Amino acid sequence: MTLERTARFTVRPEELDRALETIGRFVAHTETEPGTLVYASWRSEARPHEFLHLMSFSDAAAEQAHASSDA
Repeated sequence: MTLERTARFTVRPEELDRALETIGRFVAHTETEPGTLVYASWRSEARPHEFLHLMSFSDAAAEQAHASSDA
């Protein structure tokens, strides 16, 4: 059974550049994890410090593997 999740968060303005770099590395790593079907990060145009992550995992084991990964 495919599991789909979202995560919405806001970063502090002074941390935006660091957050963008970190998010890029995190998404690139997560896309290589077995069982990850989709992992996308969206940034709000109206509120550039707000992000939404969309995740889709093949099953609960893949989601758990992601949750416990070093990333």
